[in-house]
Amino acid sequence: MILEQAYETLKKCELTESQYDFSRRWCGMGRSYMSWAKSADRDPSPKALLQLVYKIEDKIAELDSDQLDEFPEVAAHDRKALAAIHVEITAYLRRCLSLSSTQGATSNPLSFA
Repeated sequence: MILEQAYETLKKCELTESQYDFSRRWCGMGRSYMSWAKSADRDPSPKALLQLVYKIEDKIAELDSDQLDEFPEVAAHDRKALAAIHVEITAYLRRCLSLSSTQGATSNPLSFA
């Protein structure tokens, strides 16, 4: 699941402490959103994914602009990891949106309709 990949990436970069924190701060959802999505075997909502993309973009910009970082190798590693998961999430969203345009909005679990 794309949310689990994002969560693991952020956790390895020490940018989130728990699934609760990830759900609220990074996805903009309720604190149990991640555990619910996993247990219900549900695709993530477009709202959660878009919020996650925006938050990751903000963090990448922050890392890029931080000239006084005491540990530039850590910042470079985190930036690379965040950029990789950003690519994964946006590709996932594009695939889902492509499905909705070819199959009709009702057949796509990530439909914005």
